[in-house]
Formats: sequence, structure tokens, C-alpha cells
Amino acid sequence: MPQPRLVRVSLATAAGLALLLAGCGAPASTGASTGSPSTNGRVRTPQERAAAFTLNAEGVRALGYRADWTGFPFVNPGARIAIVDAAADPVAVLESGGNISLLERNTGALIATTAVGTSLTKFTGVTRVPAGVVVVSESEAFTIAPQTGNLNNREAFEQVVNTRPLTLGSTLILGTARGQVLAHTLGRAIKAWGYATTASFSVAPTTVGEGLIGAVSDAGEVIFLTTGGSLTGR
Repeated sequence: MPQPRLVRVSLATAAGLALLLAGCGAPASTGASTGSPSTNGRVRTPQERAAAFTLNAEGVRALGYRADWTGFPFVNPGARIAIVDAAADPVAVLESGGNISLLERNTGALIATTAVGTSLTKFTGVTRVPAGVVVVSESEAFTIAPQTGNLNNREAFEQVVNTRPLTLGSTLILGTARGQVLAHTLGRAIKAWGYATTASFSVAPTTVGEGLIGAVSDAGEVIFLTTGGSLTGR
């Protein structure tokens, strides 16, 4: 019999795997949460939240996985988990109410929760740069310290962006609503370069081979750019 695969972070899937990043509600402030409000307004402890969460362990095993931990990020009442980035430590969990939670990758323990927007903010992605965890909305980039959850930087984009970021070092490459592939250098709060097309972008740019960026506009135009923004092919 094949050995079960280790699952450190599990997401809700169509196959029915339970959401291990569970729970709803916590104080909307930077720092580890002490609990969450219940329906009657009483604050529940993390232990009570964990006790109220049921995992279908048999269902997980049937899929060939073994659950390793259960984490409880902050989720506003009525909100949902919108983006999970488990590419690095800590795990970053963004909920639709505008709060980003950081969880220890090995244990699922909550490190901190920081508000970076509201339920009206349109977020497009979460990524990592040398300076920390970056939350991207359609108009701004928020840089969060991974050890503390502190908001270290907040920068506006020159244009409204529509896509997840492609990250090259400290530069974010994004597609905009006005048909531009935009490169924004974090820490300097400036547009590094931009390449304009005739249609908007809703799919994130990607790397293609060595030193090239590929992007597809909503009109189906495919372009290839150098990391400096020069067109090499269409």
C-alpha cells in the first residue's frame, strides 16, 4: 500500500477535503488572536474553536493524504478565505474582509493578523519578496513583516491592476485594466517600466524560458517581453 502523503496545509477541494484553515472571527488587530466572537457575542478561545471543528480523517486518508495540523486564521463574520499562499514560511491567508493572517508552516499556529483592506477592497494576489509577504490589491501593494505581521510598507500603483503579480526579486509584474503590462519596484514606490497593448489583462504574466516574460491580453494578443520591458515577440 502506498504511503500517505503529508499535508501541511489543506484547502477546500471539490473532492471534499476539509478546510484545515478553519474558524471565523478574531480581533482585527496586529498580533496573535486570543479568540473569536461566537453568535451570542462571547469570545471563544482557540481551544473552543478547535473543539468545534471536525475533520473527516477517513475522507482525507481515502484521498491518499494525512492531515498534519489545523490552523485558525482570522475570518470576519460573513467573510470567507479568499487566498492562501503556502509557498513559503509563514503560510499567508487572506480573507475577503481584508485581513491577512500568518501561520507557522510547521504547526499552523497563528503568528499575527493584520488589516490591509475591507470587504470592498478588490485583492488580486499574495506573493513573497525579500522584504516579506506582499498583499496586492487593484490599487496598492502592502508589505507585511513575516515574523510579526507588522505593516512595513504601503505603495500605490500607477494604474489599476487586474492580475496576480509575477514576482522578480523586489519587482512586481502585473497586467492592468488599461492594457498595460506594468512593472512596479517595491521599496522605491515607482513604476519601473510599462508596455502598452490594446486590451486589458486578467491573466497574470508569467516567465517564459530564460529572461523572458509572457503575457496574454483579454483580446488574445500574446506578447513576450524582456525583464526590462522590451518587446521581443508578438
